[in-house]
Amino acid sequence: LGALGNKAGNPADPNISDAISIGGGSITHDGLIYSVQRGILVDDSEGGSAYAATSIINSGQIYSGSGQAITLRGSFADSLQNSGAIVGDVDMGGGNDTVTLLAGQTITGRLDGGADTDSLFLKSGSSDSATLGRVANFERLDVVSGSWSLADDQSYANGASVRSCASLSVTTALGAIC
Repeated sequence: LGALGNKAGNPADPNISDAISIGGGSITHDGLIYSVQRGILVDDSEGGSAYAATSIINSGQIYSGSGQAITLRGSFADSLQNSGAIVGDVDMGGGNDTVTLLAGQTITGRLDGGADTDSLFLKSGSSDSATLGRVANFERLDVVSGSWSLADDQSYANGASVRSCASLSVTTALGAIC
């Protein structure tokens, strides 16, 4: 599934080339979503809030040529589960969002939880190791399973936890904003 047209203008414009544009609901994906501009947009088709919460399960590839792989607008409790590749930024928008990253996943851009209280869960197999890259605006980090390392400085206002048999390697700054 793809969008090959390129509309000149601001990438924040709701009317650029989107491979998928929905008002809420669910996307379960294991193939290729490709756009020269934005992979997935969830809004009201005018740049405003979506009509309902959104759940995205990705085990394929979501590719954006302009940097915006996934953009959600509104204050719903949205969720993203990724075991595939996301090439570009992810903006979860407002709401109490949940992101679960699984073994083998990659996100080449910034993962932004947006406003409100957002949770990030890391899960991989006991023999798998994975890296968590550029993350912003998540209030809670929970390392559920596997061996994870941080690639960039990160802060979690409500703290971070590492469950039994899981590990987190911190070679950058991990802080809490109070």
